[in-house]
Amino acid sequence: MDVIFISPIFEKEIEYRLNRFSGSNSNILISNKLNTKTMAQLLYEKQSANVHLNTTRRHMRLCRQIKGGDKYAVRIEPNYNDLLEKQKAADQAKFEKEAAHDDVVLNDTDLDNSVRNLYDECKQYDRDNVGRPVLKELFPGGNISGVIYAPLKDEPDVVEELLIRMDALELGENITAHKGAIQLNIEKCREALAVYHEAIKNQKQLEAVEEIAKATIRRQYEFNYLDIAKEFGKRNADRFFPSIRSSGRKAVEKDETSDDEGI
Repeated sequence: MDVIFISPIFEKEIEYRLNRFSGSNSNILISNKLNTKTMAQLLYEKQSANVHLNTTRRHMRLCRQIKGGDKYAVRIEPNYNDLLEKQKAADQAKFEKEAAHDDVVLNDTDLDNSVRNLYDECKQYDRDNVGRPVLKELFPGGNISGVIYAPLKDEPDVVEELLIRMDALELGENITAHKGAIQLNIEKCREALAVYHEAIKNQKQLEAVEEIAKATIRRQYEFNYLDIAKEFGKRNADRFFPSIRSSGRKAVEKDETSDDEGI
């Protein structure tokens, strides 16, 4: 037997109103599960915005095809349009966050390359000037890995410490000539990180707004069922509501393109 799940907020109200409107004790089981042959499937929180929109669009279409049902499409259509708008805004915010992440990675690569150029210059300096290990003085242990593989959020600070050591050592012009390019890339990295963090914040805010719009459309969808059942009877109410086949209880998939580690 197919089953569906009803929002706990509306369980008591649905049972009360159906019993009241039927004029007798309802034989519909309203607890945690309902028989889909008895009652239309409703929406629930974990279903995606796309499921909410598609199901509501089909519901409105069915309402407009059944005599006397058009008013129920009119009731829920503003909620549908509002969720559609909120979904577009959330999707755009996700795109902007992904673009900002790409910029962080790109600028980090440029910073790594400028540090590598300095590292190579230091190795050449040590070969030409035996006796003073500049490489080990500038790069801890003479190793570049601790600099270019630092977490993205920390690398600008780590590289800036390297420049401070460079100034203190009073090295040759061939080495200090790299400072300008490195400093510029540090600033670009910090700017890209700031934009990325703001994009994350904006996405979270717009996704929260989208969730509110989903909750609003779910409530109106359930109210439509109650009122349609009152007007047309419980058996006929199913005609106004489509079957929801998607598995909305699966957890929302993690963004496969996101890589926030170390940022």
